[in-house]
Amino acid sequence: MKNNSMDYMDRVHRTGRISMIIIVILLLMVPILLCMQSGVWPQGDWILSGMLAVGMIYLPIGVIEVLNYSPLIGSGGTYLAFITGNISNMKLPCAVNALEVTKTNVNTREGEVISTISIAVSTIVTTVIVGVGVLLILPFKDFMITTLAPISEYILPSIFGALGVVFISKSWKLSIVPLLLMTLLFIFVIRDDSIRAVFVPVASLVSIVCARLMYKKQWV
Repeated sequence: MKNNSMDYMDRVHRTGRISMIIIVILLLMVPILLCMQSGVWPQGDWILSGMLAVGMIYLPIGVIEVLNYSPLIGSGGTYLAFITGNISNMKLPCAVNALEVTKTNVNTREGEVISTISIAVSTIVTTVIVGVGVLLILPFKDFMITTLAPISEYILPSIFGALGVVFISKSWKLSIVPLLLMTLLFIFVIRDDSIRAVFVPVASLVSIVCARLMYKKQWV
């Protein structure tokens, strides 16, 4: 049984790495083909300045997201989710809900399989629904923009709120310090939306340290 589990994980990592390499190449080919077609290429200093401005925020976030999401969705789910995107508002809630319904843990072989299947199904369903939805709402696009646009900013907070209730209800004591800290930061410190993502590592580190201390003190 152990050998079969290792063989499965070996295949997951091998397939995931190959898929990630292919996706990165395909993504890079889009701007390269556009430059080849137009005959216009960006200058090196433009690329460097753009990468520095964006990379200072999103490179650390990319690393932190892998560390944050991987324990929740497993290895196979991590590869698939980061290839297809929409992790926080689609793939992560779907995987967590599937694990909750089946009463399995992600750090087991069954949990790995369930998480990967749920994310794969979510990807397929999302692609089909988005495609059909785009075709159906084209005649009503003006109505959608003027009437429903104000609602869109509440969709992601509502998803995270529902997801937060699931985790907080499991061990509410662990959430007290991180919740209070981030609430105070958002009220008194974080004024600009562009820097909100920078505080993701801060919240993660505080949560880990507090959880470790509370477990040592046997408060949870």
